[in-house]
Amino acid sequence: MHFGTKRYLKSTRNHTVKQALKMFMASSSSSSSRPGWVYDVFLSFRGEDTRKNFTDHLFTALQKAGIRTFRDDDELRIGEEISFQLPKAIQESKISIVVFSKGYASSTWCLDELEKILDCRQPTGQIVLPVFYDIDPSDIRKQTGSFAEAFDRHEERFKEEMEKVQKWRKALVEAANISGLDLRSFANGHESKLIQKIVEEVSSKLNPRFLFDDMPLKRLKTTMISGSGLLDDAEEKQITNRAVRDWLVEYKDAVYEADDFLDEIAYEALRQELEAEAQTFIKPLEIMGLREIEEKSRGLQESLDYLVKQKDALGLINRTGKEPSSPKRRTTSLVDERGVYGRGDDREAILKLLLSDDANGENPGVVRIVGMGGVGKTTLAQLVYNHSEVQRCFNLKAWVCVSEDFSVSKLTKVILEEVGSKSDSGSLNQLQIQLKERFRENKFLLVLDDVWEENYAEWDTLLTPLKSGAQGSKILVTTRNERVASVMSTVQTRHLKELTEDSCWFLFAKHAFVCFAYCAIFPKDYLFEKDELVLLWMAEGFLVRSVDDEMERAGAECFDDLLSRSFSQQSSSLFVMHDLMHDLATHVSGQFCFSSRLGENNSSEGTRRTRHLSLVVDTGGGFSSTKLENIREAQHLRTFQTLTFVNGGPSPDFYIEIFHILSKLGRLRVLSLSNFAGADKLLWSTSKLKHLRYLDLFGSNLVTLPEEVSALLNLQTLILQECSELASLPYLGNLKHLRHLNLEGTGIERLPASLERLTNLRYLNISDTPLKEMPPHIGQLAKLRTLTHFLVGRQSETSIKELGKLRHLRGELHIGNLQNVVDARDAAEANLKGIKHLDKLRFTWDGDTHDPQHVTSTLEKLEPDGNVKYLEIDGYGGLRFPEWVGKSSFSRIVSLELSRCTNCTSLPPLGQLASLVRLSIEGFDKVETVDSKFYGNCTAMKKPFKSLKTLSFRRMPEWREWISDEGSQEAFPLLEFLSIKECPNLTKALPGHNLPRVTELRIEGCRQLATPLPRVPTRGN
Repeated sequence: MHFGTKRYLKSTRNHTVKQALKMFMASSSSSSSRPGWVYDVFLSFRGEDTRKNFTDHLFTALQKAGIRTFRDDDELRIGEEISFQLPKAIQESKISIVVFSKGYASSTWCLDELEKILDCRQPTGQIVLPVFYDIDPSDIRKQTGSFAEAFDRHEERFKEEMEKVQKWRKALVEAANISGLDLRSFANGHESKLIQKIVEEVSSKLNPRFLFDDMPLKRLKTTMISGSGLLDDAEEKQITNRAVRDWLVEYKDAVYEADDFLDEIAYEALRQELEAEAQTFIKPLEIMGLREIEEKSRGLQESLDYLVKQKDALGLINRTGKEPSSPKRRTTSLVDERGVYGRGDDREAILKLLLSDDANGENPGVVRIVGMGGVGKTTLAQLVYNHSEVQRCFNLKAWVCVSEDFSVSKLTKVILEEVGSKSDSGSLNQLQIQLKERFRENKFLLVLDDVWEENYAEWDTLLTPLKSGAQGSKILVTTRNERVASVMSTVQTRHLKELTEDSCWFLFAKHAFVCFAYCAIFPKDYLFEKDELVLLWMAEGFLVRSVDDEMERAGAECFDDLLSRSFSQQSSSLFVMHDLMHDLATHVSGQFCFSSRLGENNSSEGTRRTRHLSLVVDTGGGFSSTKLENIREAQHLRTFQTLTFVNGGPSPDFYIEIFHILSKLGRLRVLSLSNFAGADKLLWSTSKLKHLRYLDLFGSNLVTLPEEVSALLNLQTLILQECSELASLPYLGNLKHLRHLNLEGTGIERLPASLERLTNLRYLNISDTPLKEMPPHIGQLAKLRTLTHFLVGRQSETSIKELGKLRHLRGELHIGNLQNVVDARDAAEANLKGIKHLDKLRFTWDGDTHDPQHVTSTLEKLEPDGNVKYLEIDGYGGLRFPEWVGKSSFSRIVSLELSRCTNCTSLPPLGQLASLVRLSIEGFDKVETVDSKFYGNCTAMKKPFKSLKTLSFRRMPEWREWISDEGSQEAFPLLEFLSIKECPNLTKALPGHNLPRVTELRIEGCRQLATPLPRVPTRGN
């Protein structure tokens, strides 16, 4: 994985330099010859003869060569008259290719078209190239053979308009006398040879003045790629070597210039490719001529060569080895103590806990090391694991890296292997018996490194056989997660604090990351999301993978790696950089990246080189344009973000000045204008931002999104979140590289049909919008990873069947409007079992469900994969739940909410959901009794609701009694919170469960319930 300015030619997408230039040359030469030409070639042909064979292949070959070609569509044919659009297309084309076939003259449409083409030949200088497909030119010139037969019919039909027929004859003679290409002259009628010759002829006519020398451009590409290893070395050495730091500033500046230059060529190639594919016109931007390309590429090459020659004097090495992709972090017990700094006191404290022998305590005792990523938990565990006192104290030791892949069977096997025992058994029972015997009467130390699992049931299963060990045995756990404590009985916890400033600097010198420097764009104490930063890195081109699908994963790995170096600390779902790390990022990024408060004085040298800038706007004391003087000098900006408005919103003068500045920032890749008034006016000029990858307009006052946005062909991320006045979207089909589209909180009522063309889209957020159904063919977006909602429509192209094509969805999904499922077999085609990575799933019916059996059948067919952790069912109108609801195979479900299930007469059996922690039941209007069926199949080994901590019942007007039998007496062993509200007919006693952990009981709106209540803290009535 490579980061930073080492991306270089990645911006050329899937185009090689040669392909990009081919497309670019065609447009550059044609547009420079005569302003006003929209197309390079107009194709004239008789559809019935050649549309689906020769002409189709010819059109494709011309487009691939970067030649903008107009081919009429069947929709343009209106009766016998030539469409008004065709004369315009003919006039706007530099070359007309006329494909003559045997049936050409039989079409009055073709004859009218030919007449128009020849009318444009003299006044506009248009070139006409006849192609004789399956006819002799003499038959056209003399109008014999099939042409004679055609004109016999025309003369009979147009007796009163013989002047028209004579014009057609004259046009055919004129066209046949123009030098053209005859299929019979090419390898016995080999069509591909003829097509190749036509492409060569057209290319030479489009650019007759000189041949373009693309060698300087190829050499520039090679220099930039080979220089990436030089950057790796310089990034590390610049921290301690001022000369290298100065050189790096110059080198990065040159690389940025070259990258912008190559990206401009790639944009033009992409524009032509999309224009050809959709047969639509995308306005070209002002772009340099071919001579200018040659000259600029040579100039950039000289600058880079000059700087590379200085590497030896600076002691820089070109690290050319390919870096492997980062696997998930795994650890071992080995440690190099020479690389450990500042943890002496912590080591002594942990040793004392491990070596203590508390005869009255839990066995084995659990010691936890808790701290944020990168603070040194694993290193500390390695130090004590290898300590001589530990070696003498424990006769069995095992080290296991747990990470997020928590499997009791897998971990049991690994522990056995660590202590010299192996097992081929796949049975968890046999594995645990073997583990119990191996540890029996042995004093052991087991290290579980990097633990994330919070599930009590899983932990209890894993630890049970370990209780056979001798007194004084210990388990040492390292974790970032404070909540892990709630499922363990611990001897003591050691919280690791941040390292000192000296230790941080020394560690970072060993683990320098170029991506890290970009974070200097955030002001101190700025809270940011992980996904936000990954999208910014992606837009800047910092993430390069051989497979395009892996960019987001590469960014997540980079973030986790930085997090492991004490990069930041987490607060809920947000992160904030430590002050020391922010200072270091500012130092490493130098003049290229910084955050500015409006009105601060920054050196002009710094802003001249600045590529990445965030602006904190403080309007206190008023606004004057002089406050933005230094920002005006940053003409090469790639990133511009307004992060915070202090002391209220800016004045109109501020927006006017920002509009003026942004109009000159043509190299922007990232533009973030959150809560920006007047964003709609600004967007009219964004079509000039050909490099733009990231556009964030969060909370802006947009009413419409202008059509010009469709010209942002490189756009990867479009954030319109909380633009509440935005009611519609324009055509988006050109944004083929869009990966992330956030429409949360907008007023959009219907998504455009063009959405189906965004085949690279990975993320679509439509939460809190008035949308009623998905756009047609949403299943075409096969690369989607995140789709917040799927709103079922009644038509085939918007039905739930489309969901079955989205196999890569992950995270959270809300399937709404299920009342629109016409046939339950459509729900089966959604195949939710085949979507393996959904964590949270919600089903909602929002209308009347007149057929309960149909509703039940629909939900039955929507059985998800067993990996779901959070499940909600709302508005369900069936009489009963399908068998899969409550099935024990859904062992990962931790939260279940059932609401507005007004027709159900009983609750589903939920007691055997082994990991269920939270259960909410609401709006069951017809349930009268909660009985043993609710607990499921109870046995001595399967305690019902063994992990449940929170249980809520609400709005069950007919509920009268809660019954439990002997098999359910041991239910709810971990229950802490019980709430029963608005159940006015509940009169019988509550079941006599032993609830040892309940700390809060709430009973409200249950006035007939007169049974004695447990002695626990209560609230309500």
